Amino acid sequence: MRGVKGLLAVMVAIILALLLFPNQSFAQTQAEEITQIFSEEQTVITATKREQKISESPSAISVITAEDLADLGVTKLTEAFLMTPGVQFGYVTSAWQAAGGIRGFNRLPANKIMALINGIPQTYEVNQTPNLTTLPIALEEIERVEVLRGPGSSLYGPNAIFGVINVITKKPEDTKGNLVSVRVGEDNLLYTTYMHSGSIIDNKLAYRFTVNHDIRDNFGYLATTRDPADRNTKFNTSVGYNIDDNSRLDLFGSYVDEDRVYTLTAFPNFFKDAYVYYGNIRYSSKEPNISIRAYTDYNNFWDSGWSLGEQLFRYKMGTNGVDFQHIWEPIQNDTFVWGTNFTQVWAEGPSLGGKHRHDMSGIFIDNTYKLSKNFSINTGLRYDHHPNTGDNITHRLALLYTLAENQHLRFTWGSSFRNPDFFETYGTYALPIIPGNPYSPMLTYSGNQALKAEKAQTFEVGYMGKIGKKLDVETNVFYTKLMDYIDSVTIGFDSDAANFDNLYQFGTETQVSYPFCNWLSAALTYTHLEQWDETPGVSSDFLAQTPQNMFSAMLKSKFKNGITVNVSLLYRGDTEWLPSTFPIYGDPSGRVTTIGGKAKDYLITNLNLGYKFKFMNNDTEFRLAVFDLFDKEFDDYPVDTYSVGRRVTATLTYKF
Repeated sequence: MRGVKGLLAVMVAIILALLLFPNQSFAQTQAEEITQIFSEEQTVITATKREQKISESPSAISVITAEDLADLGVTKLTEAFLMTPGVQFGYVTSAWQAAGGIRGFNRLPANKIMALINGIPQTYEVNQTPNLTTLPIALEEIERVEVLRGPGSSLYGPNAIFGVINVITKKPEDTKGNLVSVRVGEDNLLYTTYMHSGSIIDNKLAYRFTVNHDIRDNFGYLATTRDPADRNTKFNTSVGYNIDDNSRLDLFGSYVDEDRVYTLTAFPNFFKDAYVYYGNIRYSSKEPNISIRAYTDYNNFWDSGWSLGEQLFRYKMGTNGVDFQHIWEPIQNDTFVWGTNFTQVWAEGPSLGGKHRHDMSGIFIDNTYKLSKNFSINTGLRYDHHPNTGDNITHRLALLYTLAENQHLRFTWGSSFRNPDFFETYGTYALPIIPGNPYSPMLTYSGNQALKAEKAQTFEVGYMGKIGKKLDVETNVFYTKLMDYIDSVTIGFDSDAANFDNLYQFGTETQVSYPFCNWLSAALTYTHLEQWDETPGVSSDFLAQTPQNMFSAMLKSKFKNGITVNVSLLYRGDTEWLPSTFPIYGDPSGRVTTIGGKAKDYLITNLNLGYKFKFMNNDTEFRLAVFDLFDKEFDDYPVDTYSVGRRVTATLTYKF
């Protein structure tokens, strides 16, 4: 411990020296690069399924770049959202973030958002939760992540009820050569990535092949082993073929070997020898501007899926889908996007009573018309059909007004919905309260095939602009009504899925960034959420799972000699999760462990040091990241055997 404290003291001294006493040769950065970062406006595609300036987006949206991922020192994609307003993915164990959501109504697991990779859903089909923990790609392949906050169903259909996370990867032609990355750290963490990219056929065909192997102890997990290790290996290939100057073909395939997986949702689960296949193909052309795409995935968590000593929660599941999209301009100043899709999702397992399949279809239109130089209107409408919940229609109406140069106002009214998942619909289990005791009372659960879809209405006012020459400000105020939300009615030891009453929310989000000088900049975010139920007390336990206040701040310094220093603060208000008590199977003492309960508010400090240099004339980068610098142990989701604390990691990346 003394050595760790000494190392931290040295790092703090270095930071103070860099920030307080920069000399001319050390402190000045490349002015052109810094100016470009703060003068160029970002473009996004997730808000309307077409490229546009972020100030023209009809929905609140944030962008996390590849550089941001490095500056944050993330080990999982979910850690990238710690600095994003309105987003909370709380640590359930040291390796798994799943408690939370976007803009409140938090759940474990987060089930009211949609995750995409290049527009293709990434979902655990059995409970329709986003797959953000074990992606079929390596972090080094990510170009940027777009986070749409608010209703997204008018474009993306079910499950995009409160937000969409779209991971956009680098094109194969943009990653030519080789990359080797090795990350080591506490919790026995070892992440290795090898990536090779090239081109053939007169540079018309570009390809990338990536191998990624991750090992990490899952401290805090409830199992016979106090610190079981997660292990997975990924193989993926991306191919881009330019058929001619107008059209392109993209292919992607991935295999993920989930050697050991530990998850914690309603129950602790352990999977061994699981595996996942992904594949998709896309044809696109510039004129006409169309896209046709087919995709599939297959998840096998069957061979060794254990929970509380039973192989009840093991699954096979998958998705098959095809979609079409067309962008055109029917008249001057008008951009029209329309598309249709067919998706088949299925899941099989003993806790589902067998195998079930849902065939779903949808069609959408999204139109943006520029009435004048300063005023635009966006309208969207989508129809979806589900075999159980029937027909659902969602919409978006947005008015965008430019007050002056770099001063933008937005009003958005949107609706969204979430279909009940397979477990909520067909789930069934019976587990003894006292394992091994034939006279033990049984803990039972029953799904409900008569469930209605959850629906939401959101009204939002947003501002994005520049105050003075440097201060960038974005703020949003929103009101949401959630109807027929789905939870469990518990009587004694019996639980049944049911629709509950209406819930309400009022929230604000603010993010600010400011470049002090050519080598130093700062950014901060603040989110405040108020939530209440229509019938006081009925849903108070559920609403208490959302922190009322969230705050983050980052100080970034980037020097001409390749050194970067980033210090960030992260605050989360308190939450309270319904407690559950489980036996520790295989423990001769017969002890039990409690998950859930009160999670106190916390403020932690993170530090990231980087150094870019040339080694053998090739780009090389070293990163040292310290999460929770002062070891202020905290819980996002309480487990009585564990709290999250300091984690130190070092990463070396070499390109050749």
